[in-house]
Amino acid sequence: MPHRLHQLADPNADDNQFSKLLVLLRALQITEVSFSLSGGGDQGETSLDHVRYHDGTENASIPEVPVRIDAVGHPAMLCYALSEFAADLPEGDWCNNEGGYGTVTIQPFADCPCDCDMTYRQDGDWEDDDELDDDLEAFVLDPDTAPAGPPAIIIIGEAQA
Repeated sequence: MPHRLHQLADPNADDNQFSKLLVLLRALQITEVSFSLSGGGDQGETSLDHVRYHDGTENASIPEVPVRIDAVGHPAMLCYALSEFAADLPEGDWCNNEGGYGTVTIQPFADCPCDCDMTYRQDGDWEDDDELDDDLEAFVLDPDTAPAGPPAIIIIGEAQA
């Protein structure tokens, strides 16, 4: 299981873990890594959008490269380190309460290697749970025609997040 990397808050500081990740991205000829963030309630999701290389090719995954080994011998992989950095970069609380959404772009060859574009939801600006019910059709079997035992509830359809 990958572990959280310890980094300073300033992604441009020379003595932090992020600077070391930038050096590794440059060595791998990666010019851009982009993540989407979406959260609310008490959960947040960080999803990789794309990885762009110096030759212009794009990929949907970050190379599996270990960036450090912890005291127990577990590797912390580059993909998890970057994802954790992207999740920690926004200044506002994008995971809790109404949450927020946006993107984090890392460009290791740029003068300012991080760009964070977030939108924070206002109170009440969140998907209503009733929308989920519109996609589901539930009914209770008639006890006279149902098999013996407690009443059954059958749900037809797919829940969408």
